[in-house]
Amino acid sequence: MKFNDQSTLEELVEGCIRKDRLAQKYLYKQMYSSMFAVALRYSKDEDMATFILNNSFLKVFTKIESHNKEHSFYGWVKRIVINSALDEIRKNKKHSNQLQIEEIQEPALTENVLDKLKAEDLLKAIQTLPGLTNVVFNLYTIEGYKHHEIAKKLSIPEGTSKWHVSQGRKLLKKKLAYYLTETNRG
Repeated sequence: MKFNDQSTLEELVEGCIRKDRLAQKYLYKQMYSSMFAVALRYSKDEDMATFILNNSFLKVFTKIESHNKEHSFYGWVKRIVINSALDEIRKNKKHSNQLQIEEIQEPALTENVLDKLKAEDLLKAIQTLPGLTNVVFNLYTIEGYKHHEIAKKLSIPEGTSKWHVSQGRKLLKKKLAYYLTETNRG
């Protein structure tokens, strides 16, 4: 079978199961932008995101037979990308913070800044969060993981996960307030 840009996801997956290089190429191409965006949320630059993405697709292609067809293929690949990013973070201990921090009440946002922002501006602001705060914030707010799941995945106390989310919200509130002040002046 010849694969191309019009091949369906199902056709490409079947081709990848048969180890067809052309199917792998077009599957990678078809999922690249959405999965690159996921990888970029967990890295500070595009080079690291590309590294994470390529490692992820290597895992996808070697384990594609284990995908349960009853579940979303997109979700399965996304989970692999997230786990690959977390593996890289664990390898680079300089990003981790092993402090035990007590639970902190999260501040409520006083104005609805999200309505005034573009999605790309918000994602850029999230990317500026420091190391582990960025990772925990993404896992909790964007991916929907619970604090106990994050704690287990990152080998940190649950209270530390909560602190990072709280800290991320505080930092984002400051950054976004500054952004809105500057854009309202212009």
